[in-house]
Amino acid sequence: MQGRVTKVTQGANVMVFQNKTKNAYEAMVRRRLEQEGKNPDSFELGVRSWGSRIPNTPIIEHEKDGDVKYYLEVIFLKPGATEYFLDGRRIKKEDIQGLKDVEVDETSQGGLDKKVVIRTISVDNITEVRIDGRAYN
Repeated sequence: MQGRVTKVTQGANVMVFQNKTKNAYEAMVRRRLEQEGKNPDSFELGVRSWGSRIPNTPIIEHEKDGDVKYYLEVIFLKPGATEYFLDGRRIKKEDIQGLKDVEVDETSQGGLDKKVVIRTISVDNITEVRIDGRAYN
């Protein structure tokens, strides 16, 4: 199968955070560790591996080869429906050669059972945002 494959996900629920006074990701991981009866101090927040957060926003700025791109960093709460298209025509995921499922590092987050999942989405790929039932596009 040759051509341009596009992945479209709609209806995902995410939490956007600003990190004005504390890191929301770190706070959520620590809170969940406590809820699971585990030591919240077993989690240590790592250093960002790429890009830099614009202070007090959920926006990540990343420069590569002279190009600057922007991303929205969110905590992923619930998946939406995902469809795949080949040159604009819907196809089955299993028909895409070389597509691999993302593996989650089970040793991270202090041994947390219910992981806090971060997604960093290119703003170029966001077509609509809904807040309290109101759509912005």
